[in-house]
Amino acid sequence: MLAELLANSGVRILGTLPPNGKKFWEERFWDRAEAEQDPHLAKHYLEEKNNLLGLIERYAADSTRLIEFCCGSGEFLEFVLKLTSVRELVGVDVSQHALKRAAAAVQHEGLRLVQGDFWDDSLDLGTADFVLCVDALQHLGNTAEVLERMRSFVAPGGVFLGNVWTFDHFHELERLRYGPTQHLVRSAKFFGSAVLIRASGGRLRSDSYRTKLARTTELEKHIRRIFPTVHEVNHFRYHTSFACQC
Repeated sequence: MLAELLANSGVRILGTLPPNGKKFWEERFWDRAEAEQDPHLAKHYLEEKNNLLGLIERYAADSTRLIEFCCGSGEFLEFVLKLTSVRELVGVDVSQHALKRAAAAVQHEGLRLVQGDFWDDSLDLGTADFVLCVDALQHLGNTAEVLERMRSFVAPGGVFLGNVWTFDHFHELERLRYGPTQHLVRSAKFFGSAVLIRASGGRLRSDSYRTKLARTTELEKHIRRIFPTVHEVNHFRYHTSFACQC
């Protein structure tokens, strides 16, 4: 179909150029609670959440310090407080809008909220025995590079939990979310941006290219190569979740 042709061609044109989503996400955040009301996808979002909560209970219950990247409204910060021994929490997000929501939602003396870019070393976050990133890895850069950097924040013996939206059934997901016509429009816009980004040697920044999706097989290879211990890799129709240890 035309949308698939446009989107797949855009992906090939961009190659290894990382996504350019920083400006886009500085001005907003993805509201998971709202997404869970979607009549077509609510079941999937809740299945995904329950799976992640199970991973937290199984592999991070004894953790004492958390760094959550792209913490959004703070929903998973609250879950971590309920399900683990964590008493020091660092929530990081590029969006001030998200951090205001998190500050209002999570009341804990050990919480520190940090506004900043995932790639910014000046944030001085240190390491933690529990590192978490939900619904956002695909926006941060090329998959392998993002996972490598995530590992650098995990203390020896610590746990990294996360999920990634995958490319396998991307077009089906987008049609459910936006409808066929809007999906075609979005795919055309993405293709046009990809051509301009490549033509400019990556200098052109475009919000239309803010997500870098990997296929499940590619993603699992990266996970197993980068992390010395992989407890679980769970593949679902639209995403993959995983629990690793360093």
